Amino acid sequence: EISFNLANGNKAEISEKLDWIFHSVACRSAIKAGDKAEINQLTQLVKDIRSEKIPLYCPHGRPVIISISKTELEKQFGR
Repeated sequence: EISFNLANGNKAEISEKLDWIFHSVACRSAIKAGDKAEINQLTQLVKDIRSEKIPLYCPHGRPVIISISKTELEKQFGR
């Protein structure tokens, strides 16, 4: 479908399809809840996020990090 659109010069639809492909690949290759990871991978991930090499939102618009105040955290532990 993409090659057909390229051959016929329909760039607007190609851009939309490529965005969908990029989002799908990013989502499927992302670290998911419950996945096992090495400490060095997680350390590098934090460094990349803090240096803004990684966007703060996933392709679907959900945040990849959140900020929790000390009060909110203590509330979770009944303190």
